[in-house]
Amino acid sequence: MKKIVAKILSLALSLALVLSICASCDWISVNTDRDMDQVIATVKVGDSVDSESIKKKELNAGFVSYGYQYVQSYGYSSSQAYQMVLDNLVSNRIVVQQARISLSETYNGLLSKTEGLTEFEEYFKQNALAGSNSINPQSGEIENLKNYLTEYEYAQVMYETRKNVNDLIKSYEEDDEEEAVEKENVSVADRVSPTVEDNSNRDETELKADAPTEDEIKIAALVIGDEAGSKASVYDLDMAVFNAYKIDISNNKKKKAFSELLTFLKDTGLILSTESHDIANSDNVLNYSYFQEMTKQLIENVIVAKYEESLKAETEAKLTDDGIWGEYVKEYQNQEALYKNDIASYETALDAVSDTSFVLYNPFDNYGYVLNLLIPFSAEQTASLDEKKAEAGITENDILAFREQLASNIVAKDQRESWVYSSYGKYNKDSKTFTFDKDYRNAEIESLNDFIGEVIVRKGGEDGITEKDENGVDQTTWSFANVIASEMLMTDFFADYITPNTGITELYFEENNDATIGSVTYSEEIFDKFNELMYAFSTDTGCLGKYYGYLYSPYTHTYVEEFEKASKAVVEKGVGAYTTVLTDYGYHVIICTKLVETTYDISDSAKTQFMADLKVEDTLAYNYRQVKLDSIVSSEISKVASKLINEYKDDEDKVTYFKNTYSDLITETEE
Repeated sequence: MKKIVAKILSLALSLALVLSICASCDWISVNTDRDMDQVIATVKVGDSVDSESIKKKELNAGFVSYGYQYVQSYGYSSSQAYQMVLDNLVSNRIVVQQARISLSETYNGLLSKTEGLTEFEEYFKQNALAGSNSINPQSGEIENLKNYLTEYEYAQVMYETRKNVNDLIKSYEEDDEEEAVEKENVSVADRVSPTVEDNSNRDETELKADAPTEDEIKIAALVIGDEAGSKASVYDLDMAVFNAYKIDISNNKKKKAFSELLTFLKDTGLILSTESHDIANSDNVLNYSYFQEMTKQLIENVIVAKYEESLKAETEAKLTDDGIWGEYVKEYQNQEALYKNDIASYETALDAVSDTSFVLYNPFDNYGYVLNLLIPFSAEQTASLDEKKAEAGITENDILAFREQLASNIVAKDQRESWVYSSYGKYNKDSKTFTFDKDYRNAEIESLNDFIGEVIVRKGGEDGITEKDENGVDQTTWSFANVIASEMLMTDFFADYITPNTGITELYFEENNDATIGSVTYSEEIFDKFNELMYAFSTDTGCLGKYYGYLYSPYTHTYVEEFEKASKAVVEKGVGAYTTVLTDYGYHVIICTKLVETTYDISDSAKTQFMADLKVEDTLAYNYRQVKLDSIVSSEISKVASKLINEYKDDEDKVTYFKNTYSDLITETEE
């Protein structure tokens, strides 16, 4: 659950990146400073904040940024688009002011509070730039707004502002290049604008604990060089990038592009025609009012997100364990009404089970899940089997005997040829092997690090072709003449890959023969390794990425007969039971991953166990609590934000509109 308030508001704070798109739009005309500086509305939600003005140039900026897109793509009139922008500007100002008031009250109360702090309060108190000083919500100026942020958050805001400016300059450079006649001369290489990893789902404590990935280090190195490799945490790496990144107007081409950008901003009234700043120091660029506003809005984005986190903390604090149990009981009873006499609906729900979707009520017994690793017949073997089936007078026993004979020559092969052709890793020209990147592997199985077979690069291409990706990081790709997977019989496949990694031995299913069903102590590690083996060798792509695997139903028969019987046998034996079964598709190595059982009914004894399990990770009660918290908190935050906006927007004591100042843009009809 992230940024619900922002979604409700439709905050239009990314003003920079579309300006160049609209630079040649025919609606743009030169606007006077006086006209653009007119106040179109004022907002003051309480006595503890200053009244803040919304100016016509902000309305124009919003139209340039996103309103015009609604005219072009969604059939809005210009007047309707301007009205939408105005509504968003007012809504945004209401929420930002309320966020300042609420967060300042929270923070100031924390200064003398040492015990009983929520996780959010602890984080806010320890990291806000206000330090030991109280926060005054009165002013909406940048210097005051900074107090709500942490050092990391403010550094990131300044980085994003500088990056937006660089992106704008680059867009005007590209426009010039399209119009210019190419000349054969040596040009200065552009400074790259790296895309920093989105860390919005991790707080700063996690960022300080997490080591950076190889890709994160490569991207950061574009800004800070070899220093990137010395950073022990993502936090340290990000901070180094944020602080080192600069606006680039280092050559005449960039200065010309920046001058064209300023002309556009002045022509559209987004900055005053008289504005001018010495840009000998590139950071002085940020003194232009448009970029000041951009910085302010990015800070306000952080404040709104922090306000949302505070609302989340407040809502969670009000939710008792009894409340969670009440939600469980309601959902259990709803499922009982749905599934009690409807196997189809029940099985559809079971098939959609995930870490956020639960089946709590189970009216039918003997269901379970199995993973399937399929080692197939070859195309030639399948053709031979089809021919045998078509012979006149052939019996079922004859077909099975022939299939058994063919199966003795079934071979397992690495199925990752496409990964090699796509260069999802690195080619070693000395060993003539291809090693896959870690991103494409689910578990640590060393024997699967390399493609199992022969890889042949095209003549002269052993070093590959190195080009920069979208982040400006060098990436090498190879062109392969052929990729040939090695073949191994099932006995060797088990001995070299299956058994060493999972404990599953070579047992072939026979109906009513318990000796052909094995069992291992099932764990998350075995699940991960079995999945890794499936990705490497299985041709049944339908089972890849499924939460528990295929659902086995004792009532609905959707699989081929032999697979159905083998699945029934392993499910009856329980989690960790396994076997290998032959069908017309080939050999299926299957393992039972989960039985479908009701963990808690709604009795008093079940409630006692549920309450105890709420604090135990990986139990159904614990996982259910996390999902319901997100759902309930999201709903409550939505209600708070919507109520706040709807109550204040039409309250004349809090919002004042000056219709005469924007009557040329928004008609009375649209209002």
